[in-house]
Amino acid sequence: MKESVKKLAVYIPLALCVLALGISLTAFMFRNRWHRVVMYFPQYGAEGIYAEPRLVPASDSVGEALEVFTGELLLGPETNRYQRLFNKETTVEFCIVKDGTAFVGLSKKTLFFSGETADSKTGISMLKRNIVKNFTSIDNVEVYIDSIGVMQTDF
Repeated sequence: MKESVKKLAVYIPLALCVLALGISLTAFMFRNRWHRVVMYFPQYGAEGIYAEPRLVPASDSVGEALEVFTGELLLGPETNRYQRLFNKETTVEFCIVKDGTAFVGLSKKTLFFSGETADSKTGISMLKRNIVKNFTSIDNVEVYIDSIGVMQTDF
């Protein structure tokens, strides 16, 4: 009887380790590949700012995550009560993060305005605000339109 108890004393911890490994591998394979962010948009005809939570695909590097986030931000708000930051045809040309500074390049279409977009100063300011609020490792944002640096605006 004592030998069977000794065998159980060895096999039970071994079985628990195998079970823990199986649970860990399963959790790793089915981990959440989405990241929750909050995007800010200006209101039509008012001074208020609208905060919209969204899920964006998770990325391994800050530069990739910034490019995905900026692309989602350029899609505009999900509701029609709030303004887009830039023209619908605006695209992200590049996003580079270096030493706490984000360099974001937007296409030339950013310069074209319509009634559904914010003015350029508000759009750039809101873009910077969105990036700094959602990326804690970024302290400064420099925006380029068609590879030309844009004036600094406070947010």
